[in-house]
Order: sequence, then structure tokens, then C-alpha cells
Amino acid sequence: MQSGVRQRLVGAFVLICLAAILWPVLFSKNVNPVLDRRSQIPPIPAFEKYEIKEPVKPVNVSEVMHYQAESADDNLKPSSKALAEQSKTPAAAQPDASADKSLPQKPSFTEQGLPVYWALQLASFSQQDKADRLKQALLAKGYKVDMQTVKTAKGERIRVYVGPKLDKSVLEKIKPAIDKEFKVQSLLVQFSPR
Repeated sequence: MQSGVRQRLVGAFVLICLAAILWPVLFSKNVNPVLDRRSQIPPIPAFEKYEIKEPVKPVNVSEVMHYQAESADDNLKPSSKALAEQSKTPAAAQPDASADKSLPQKPSFTEQGLPVYWALQLASFSQQDKADRLKQALLAKGYKVDMQTVKTAKGERIRVYVGPKLDKSVLEKIKPAIDKEFKVQSLLVQFSPR
């Protein structure tokens, strides 16, 4: 009989819960809920009308000169006035071809648009202390030195570089002096930092 009492108590509890849920729905006073039908969109703002005035030329501005682009034919045919001026200039005033070689070269760029750096590879050592001694000697002479560790077929090697420089000609000029002073045969290589 205990199970019968338990079932009645559970049934009564379920009916009370249903009554609590359905009571407000069945006996509410407000049958039609009121919806706010006013627009929530703000009114259109009022814009001021602007008149565009005709541009006025300033008083103290001079006339702009219009230049015509030169065609390729104009460059090929020098005028007689230019020829006369050219013949009057002395031969010493002409630029020397050897002077162009002393000017620094324009740096070249990689496919990614980065500049190409150059360095002198002086030596490749298997022992760190030998590479450090050469580095200290180069630093004492005022050279910019870089060392890189590279894995080769013979094992790990430490390469000693002077540089890097953007201008290859600078390294070409100091190469003979470094080779003679440190008794090496340096290589001019394209430098890539790691």
C-alpha cells in the first residue's frame, strides 16, 4: 500500500505544478497584449544647403607656366645653339670615365625587394677559439666582423666575415690589404644574415 500512497502524492504534486503554470494563462485579465507600434527610427536630420562659389584667383599669384613633354625626336636632334655651346666648352671640363668608377655603385636588390649585401669571407674554422682570435685581430684593426656557424659535409664550421656592405667596390678595395695583412685568400661573397 505504500506504493499506492506514493503514486497519489506524486500525482498530486504534478497537478499542483501544472495548475501553477496554467493559472496565469487561463485567468489573466489582459487578453490582447498591447504592442508599441510607434517607430523607433529617428527622424531624418535637417541638412543645410551649401552653395559652391566660383573660384577666385588670388591677386599676388603669378601665372603658371605650362611645359610640354619632350618627345624622343627632340632629344635626338640637338639644336644649333646647344652645338655652339658644346663646342665652346674646353675638353678638360668633360667628365672623365675613370671618375665614374670611383663613385659608389647603386645597391642591387633581391626578388623580395631587399638590398643585396656583400662581405669578405676570410676563413672557415672548425675550432671556435681560432675564429675568435681572428675576429679579435680584425676588430683591433677597425674592421666590422661577423661570424656564422654553418653545417657542412666536414662537420660544423665557423666562417669569419668582414662586412657586410651594400657597396661591393668598398670591399674590393680593402681585399688586397686584408689578404696581405692576415695571410689569407678572402672571397667576396653575397652575405645573408641568419
